Amino acid sequence: MIAAVEKRSETRVRPKRVPPPPPPRGWRALSASWVAAALLHVALFAVAATLTSVLA
Repeated sequence: MIAAVEKRSETRVRPKRVPPPPPPRGWRALSASWVAAALLHVALFAVAATLTSVLA
C-alpha cells in the first residue's frame, strides 16, 4: 500500500515539474501580442495619413 502511495505521489510530482516550461510560451504570446499591437498602430497611422491626405 505504501509503495502504491509513493508511486502516486511520484506521478503527481512529475506533472507539477512539467508546467514550468509554459512561461516561455507565455512570454512568446506576450511578444506576439506586442507585435500585433504595433502592426495595428502602424495600420491605423497609415489609414489616418491617407485620410488626411485625401481630405486635405
